[in-house]
Amino acid sequence: MGGDGNLEEYQTLTNILRKYNPDIHGYSVGIARTDALGSNLNSAVPGAKAVGMENQALNLVEKMKIDPNVDFENDWKLVTLFIGGNDLCQSCKKPEERTAELYVANIEKALKIFHDKLPRTFVNVVGILNVEIIRELRTPICTALHVTLECPCPLGSQLRLEKVVHLTKQYQAFLQSAVDSGKYDDKEDFTVAYQPMFHDTDIPRLEDGSPDFSYFAPDCFHFSGIGHAAAAIALWNNMFQRVGSKDTVWKYQSINCPSEDFPYLYTNVNSAPEFQVNEKNNLQQKQQKKDNYKTQLQREDIDVMGWNAEDDSTKESLSKGSIVSIALGVIVLVGLCVILVVVIKRKKLIGRKGYVKV
Repeated sequence: MGGDGNLEEYQTLTNILRKYNPDIHGYSVGIARTDALGSNLNSAVPGAKAVGMENQALNLVEKMKIDPNVDFENDWKLVTLFIGGNDLCQSCKKPEERTAELYVANIEKALKIFHDKLPRTFVNVVGILNVEIIRELRTPICTALHVTLECPCPLGSQLRLEKVVHLTKQYQAFLQSAVDSGKYDDKEDFTVAYQPMFHDTDIPRLEDGSPDFSYFAPDCFHFSGIGHAAAAIALWNNMFQRVGSKDTVWKYQSINCPSEDFPYLYTNVNSAPEFQVNEKNNLQQKQQKKDNYKTQLQREDIDVMGWNAEDDSTKESLSKGSIVSIALGVIVLVGLCVILVVVIKRKKLIGRKGYVKV
């Protein structure tokens, strides 16, 4: 989720965005702890659980307010939140503290902070992976780490495994329901969108069907660079898919470009069929006005060879503006916490309630 190198070297959300907007600020570089200089606006806490999201959100907001490179009131922010793996991995130890209701309640505390304190913000909430998959990631070192430290609960009895799988589905469904409820769609400059690309994701596999360990770190728990790249591409692709029609498995073979007809991040509001029809009609009406004006100029023998359809405000390039990218949390296989924030330094970013153009 950081900004090292460029897209050709490291496929991260920041580096994908830099292809459209080169002025990115706030991303972490290198390997750094939360309070280290290289973390910049990254407020991730290793080993985090959902209960810690409120403090991480407050920390992020404070960092942004005191950062001289952030125009807090006018910059646009893209926040990506991913949490829950550690909750699931430890769910068999204190099940009363790992219920789906508490999981969602803790995340909603963070979302409320963003809603109340961050102007001009688009929040991604990424659904959690099924930690059951680590049962297949077996090496002597990985198994020892999983059983003793990182994720013992899915590795127990069949009954315990079934409880973890069931709880995972509850985490996904309850959180998606909270985000899709519309409670965060009450402002002109703020929204939350649920991204489900991990819901049905399986382990990447080799031709013989065995797990492809290249996607995972040596502990078989966190992503490797290849795994992080796959997650970033899948997230990007989810962001430009209509709510209700998003991929539920991570598709990372290619980076999908926003369409020219609708180059916006999809939200609960602009995913409605009637919104799409209205937006399409608006574009057609503006294009018709432009064509009529060109015809009028031609009749008056005025040279219109310099006319450029791309000058119209309804088709502004994705390359305009500058973006500040901030990460809060850590993307890992079973999800510590990620909040990647992209702040776009352009005042005319939202043309109407319900969509954001980057």
